[in-house]
Amino acid sequence: MTRVLSALLQVPAGRSRRRTAESWLERFGAVAEVSSIELRVALDFERVQVAIHAAAESIVPTLLEFLAEEEKPEALARFGGAGAYIDPKVVCAWLDLSRAGVRFGWGFPRPLTIPLVRAWAPPGGSNNALGRWAEGEGLSECSDVLWSAEREESVELRIPIAGRTFEVQLASLRRLLDQMTSTTFPTSLMRDLDAVRPNEIFLTLGVSERGTLTRRALFTEVPSQLVDATMAAVGLDSHRALTLFQGTLGIEPHALEVSVTEPSPPNLLFTLNC
Repeated sequence: MTRVLSALLQVPAGRSRRRTAESWLERFGAVAEVSSIELRVALDFERVQVAIHAAAESIVPTLLEFLAEEEKPEALARFGGAGAYIDPKVVCAWLDLSRAGVRFGWGFPRPLTIPLVRAWAPPGGSNNALGRWAEGEGLSECSDVLWSAEREESVELRIPIAGRTFEVQLASLRRLLDQMTSTTFPTSLMRDLDAVRPNEIFLTLGVSERGTLTRRALFTEVPSQLVDATMAAVGLDSHRALTLFQGTLGIEPHALEVSVTEPSPPNLLFTLNC
């Protein structure tokens, strides 16, 4: 966990909430049978998220204790209900640090049907919009789900974009985004994507009680030139960010995540296999 804490402390939000980060990592880092740790870093250094994946029987007791100590009875009920119904073999606990505050929750890193996730997601307009959109597009499954333990509940789904070729995947992504938002995906990024051709494309959707539906595109196994081009497009220094995090973690980022609904900086994702 030393490398992970060092990486968190590269970010101002991590340094200002060091005690929270240390306490959380000390608790969940001690869980047996940790399979992987994922670090998501906003490239303006304003936000960082860490997720620890472990066998359910190892991490669930710690997660239940943590939610109880944090006085999150609604989250405990949601976690217990969804967990009992879904019965996941692997569970993740995640921590999100930013200038806005601290958020945390849990996730089920396994394929789930979108109707099942909607049943355990906050009701309302964004949930209904997700259902209509998924049905209209013939999409029935997501590959990963994260739940928030906050009073204002939110759920994040990661949906793989199917297609036999990269051209088909990219065309599908553009069509889906055009239908879901008035925001135009940057043309320059589309050119860069076509040039480097990432391995996989996902659409990450967030559903909240407030009714917002956030949308981000996730590209896996991205080469450094795509990171450089994306960072340059939003006026950020990719060399500084990559040097800090690659040097701290000793690994290359495996994915790039770009928001398509708000002018927020891209995220880099790193995974440490344990």
